[in-house]
Amino acid sequence: MPRSQFELFFDNFIHLEVLLHYFGLSGRPFSPTAVVVPSTMLTSLWTLLLIVSGMIAQLLSPIDYVRRFTTWWFRDIETHPLTAIAKVAATLIIVSAVAVKTVRWI
Repeated sequence: MPRSQFELFFDNFIHLEVLLHYFGLSGRPFSPTAVVVPSTMLTSLWTLLLIVSGMIAQLLSPIDYVRRFTTWWFRDIETHPLTAIAKVAATLIIVSAVAVKTVRWI
């Protein structure tokens, strides 16, 4: 499709000139492709967004496992608050040590 036709279809879609053509208010002849092409592009966009949202949902599903682990890890926070603080400190030290080793290795 030549660039000018694409710009015409896109312009018709964005500015809703299709309705003006349809009702005969613009003075230019109405082209059915000005309706078909934007609707086809929106269907493709809707399908793409559906696929991307499904992939994001699948990628975020392990967060439930992280939540369960942290709930288990801090199960005794009411009875032993200092132990919970020590667990957080130890976790931060280990994560930062691994990060520093990774940066030095790269």
